[in-house]
Amino acid sequence: MSTPGTRRIGRRDNPIAPRWDRGKGRRVKVRIFDEASALGAALCERLGAEGHEVCLDGDDAEVLVELRQPPGNDVAGAGAAIARFAHLLDRAAAKRTPVVFASSADVYGATDKLPFGVEQPVDRHRGTRGAGLRAQELLAQAWSHQRGVPVTALRLFEVYGPEVEGFVADAIHAARSGAPLKVPGGLAQRRDFVFLDDVVEAFLRAIERPPEPLGELPAYAVHNVGSGSPTPRSRIVELVEAKTARRIRCEEVPSAQELVHSWADVRELQQAYGFRPRTPLSEGIARTVESSGP
Repeated sequence: MSTPGTRRIGRRDNPIAPRWDRGKGRRVKVRIFDEASALGAALCERLGAEGHEVCLDGDDAEVLVELRQPPGNDVAGAGAAIARFAHLLDRAAAKRTPVVFASSADVYGATDKLPFGVEQPVDRHRGTRGAGLRAQELLAQAWSHQRGVPVTALRLFEVYGPEVEGFVADAIHAARSGAPLKVPGGLAQRRDFVFLDDVVEAFLRAIERPPEPLGELPAYAVHNVGSGSPTPRSRIVELVEAKTARRIRCEEVPSAQELVHSWADVRELQQAYGFRPRTPLSEGIARTVESSGP
């Protein structure tokens, strides 16, 4: 069963939102918040390539995309992010503008149930980042029910790629600089690494295919965006070493993160959009290393 207020979305009950036609090639105006980030820039480029328009005025947009997320271990910052997101939902409600926003695997909190499925409980948080994102998901679900705003939450797992900060970028920097690579929690921890292009593809499909109400359930959907396969951090180190032809000195340090391992169940994503991330880890690492210079 799905979590109350969430539903499985298939092609038959997942039409384009009523603010535009289903006609092939229809241009959609999209407002992206945090367009300067690596994900935002890549999404802007892909939308343009697909014939859509990225606009600077949210009032003129046909879809709002929120990529900003609450900070970690910062209660005030998490509260400010929730308030900012609530304001965005208010803006969307005025014209029933669909919203797509970046959530995170952090919402799964302190759980050892693997893989992470969107139907499992997500109420055991020890950090403000996961709690803040879960609060945003609940607000979106409630606002979709009360005001009819179509909302899609994409729970991003360990995103990596050109210009993306994170463990892969840190490993590349360590290989090139000779500085030690600090590994929170140790090399044995497994993470679901997903390449930037696959994340962009998930956002594109969510933008083009907002959810609609089903019976008493609101027009709200949540999907995991991961590779569907966990990888030990030690394997990332090996791949970066092989691509850069340099050794990496690793230094294991205590972890402040809630998640020990992460692994996405992406069946809901595949059912909704006929797509699942496909970039092989070796290819994604190679492209990331090549994009970072000599």
